[in-house]
Amino acid sequence: QYCTHIFSVLIIHNRAHIIRWDREGAIVMTAFNYNNKSHLANFFYHFGRASPALHGINTSITPASNQEA
Repeated sequence: QYCTHIFSVLIIHNRAHIIRWDREGAIVMTAFNYNNKSHLANFFYHFGRASPALHGINTSITPASNQEA
Protein backbone atom coordinates (compact mmCIF):
# COMPACT_ATOMS: atom_id res chain seq x y z
CA GLN A 1 0.00 0.00 0.00
CA TYR A 2 1.07 3.52 -0.68
CA CYS A 3 0.80 5.60 2.48
CA THR A 4 1.19 9.30 3.13
CA HIS A 5 1.54 8.77 6.88
CA ILE A 6 0.97 6.21 9.63
CA PHE A 7 0.19 6.34 13.33
CA SER A 8 1.74 4.34 16.13
CA VAL A 9 1.16 4.20 19.86
CA LEU A 10 4.04 3.86 22.30
CA ILE A 11 3.01 2.63 25.76
CA ILE A 12 5.47 2.68 28.64
CA HIS A 13 4.00 1.56 31.97
CA ASN A 14 0.84 3.68 32.39
CA ARG A 15 1.84 6.45 29.94
CA ALA A 16 1.19 6.58 26.21
CA HIS A 17 2.43 8.63 23.25
CA ILE A 18 0.58 8.83 19.93
CA ILE A 19 3.08 9.22 17.09
CA ARG A 20 2.35 10.34 13.51
CA TRP A 21 5.01 9.29 11.01
CA ASP A 22 5.45 10.61 7.48
CA ARG A 23 8.29 10.98 4.98
CA GLU A 24 9.61 14.03 6.82
CA GLY A 25 9.86 12.41 10.26
CA ALA A 26 7.65 11.95 13.31
CA ILE A 27 5.40 14.09 15.47
CA VAL A 28 5.17 12.77 19.03
CA MET A 29 2.27 13.75 21.26
CA THR A 30 3.09 14.60 24.86
CA ALA A 31 2.84 11.53 27.09
CA PHE A 32 -0.42 11.07 28.98
CA ASN A 33 -1.70 8.60 31.56
CA TYR A 34 -4.08 6.43 29.52
CA ASN A 35 -5.67 5.00 32.70
CA ASN A 36 -6.88 8.44 33.83
CA LYS A 37 -7.44 10.21 30.48
CA SER A 38 -9.64 9.17 27.58
CA HIS A 39 -7.21 10.40 24.88
CA LEU A 40 -6.22 6.91 23.74
CA ALA A 41 -9.80 5.62 23.57
CA ASN A 42 -10.85 8.79 21.72
CA PHE A 43 -8.00 8.38 19.24
CA PHE A 44 -9.00 4.80 18.39
CA TYR A 45 -12.69 5.70 18.29
CA HIS A 46 -12.14 8.49 15.75
CA PHE A 47 -9.44 6.60 13.84
CA GLY A 48 -11.83 3.69 13.34
CA ARG A 49 -14.39 6.02 11.75
CA ALA A 50 -11.99 8.11 9.67
CA SER A 51 -11.74 8.09 5.88
CA PRO A 52 -8.97 6.15 4.12
CA ALA A 53 -7.16 9.45 3.42
CA LEU A 54 -7.12 10.27 7.15
CA HIS A 55 -5.79 6.76 7.80
CA GLY A 56 -2.82 7.66 5.59
CA ILE A 57 -3.84 5.76 2.45
CA ASN A 58 -2.73 7.66 -0.65
CA THR A 59 -6.05 7.92 -2.49
CA SER A 60 -4.41 9.42 -5.61
CA ILE A 61 -2.90 6.04 -6.53
CA THR A 62 -4.97 4.00 -8.98
CA PRO A 63 -4.30 0.65 -10.67
CA ALA A 64 -2.71 0.84 -14.13
CA SER A 65 -5.05 0.34 -17.05
CA ASN A 66 -4.42 -2.45 -19.56
CA GLN A 67 -2.98 0.13 -21.97
CA GLU A 68 -0.59 1.46 -19.32
CA ALA A 69 0.54 -1.98 -18.14
